[in-house]
Amino acid sequence: MEPIPPQPPVPPFVPPPPQVKKSPKLLYILLILVFLSASSVFAYKYYQLKQQLAQTSPTPSASIIPTTDLTTDWKTYQNDQYNFEVKYHPESNPNELIGNNEVGQFSYLFKVNFGTNPLTSQYGYELKINNQKSLDDYRTELVGHITDTIDSEEEIVINNNTWKKINYQVFLTTDNVSITTAIIESKIFSYTIMAATIDIDKILSTFKFTNSISPELTAEQDATLDPTANWKTYKNTAGYSIKYPESFTTQLIAAGSGRAEANSTTRSLFIYKSDSTEPYFERNINLELFQDKPTYYQGIITETILDNRTVEKIIIPNAPFDIYLTQVGTEEFLEIYVANDPLRKEITYKILSTFKFTN
Repeated sequence: MEPIPPQPPVPPFVPPPPQVKKSPKLLYILLILVFLSASSVFAYKYYQLKQQLAQTSPTPSASIIPTTDLTTDWKTYQNDQYNFEVKYHPESNPNELIGNNEVGQFSYLFKVNFGTNPLTSQYGYELKINNQKSLDDYRTELVGHITDTIDSEEEIVINNNTWKKINYQVFLTTDNVSITTAIIESKIFSYTIMAATIDIDKILSTFKFTNSISPELTAEQDATLDPTANWKTYKNTAGYSIKYPESFTTQLIAAGSGRAEANSTTRSLFIYKSDSTEPYFERNINLELFQDKPTYYQGIITETILDNRTVEKIIIPNAPFDIYLTQVGTEEFLEIYVANDPLRKEITYKILSTFKFTN
């Protein structure tokens, strides 16, 4: 038996050390911390830069954007009889037309055409003055005569003036054109301006009443703006007052009174120029009180506004006067005879514009 050769010694088995696995959650946390640190540094640097700019840069002032007034070079038309002024384009010269007091469609007291043909001239327009008329009256004049239908209506306030606008189409030459009629009322009259819709607001912005009185003005300024400021005032206990020029007289009308000055209880009086030789025929205004309402068998009875009240107006065709009728107090009626002939009309209606109810 052969001997077994010696075996080399076998080293003892030593297991390898365990490997440590890297956690992905920990890696994400480390990345977030790095990002936040960098962001904080950036934010702090940005804050420092803003502070430096705020200390070294002047605060910019608000810029003023100038507004363009396209009517600056326009001319001004002024009418002292009807107490207004308005501007017009230099190439649209005004042409005045005198109307009448007759009631009916297309009637007017006074009209101004700005431009040879107001609706085709550059910035041309038509301005009319009437006795007080309702909005329905204006609609009736338009539909079926000037236009087929009214497109829209609106109310607009420009320079403290409230206008009612009626918008419609008119066929001119070869095409329909958008036209607007704008309406405003004073105590006695109605003013309308008809122009291309694109131009109407520009025109309305230039319109002013010239007899308005501001409470902040001095007496001298008031007298300049309002020619009636220094007129005399007559007051009647029945409930009304009216002003008249220094050169005029109020005369009591009664049997045997002669040319006695009217007093506060006068039931019938004339207002006329002091140098008149025939007061009855030359009177401008006659005010008379009645216990019963007068009846008029001739003339056209309409309604108008007098001192913000609705009163009756009686128009007698071809007569040199109109009649206003209103109730004063609770039981009496006041008839106001108003001369309308061309020689006396302007001053007469200015006197009438000062009429006030006092009760």
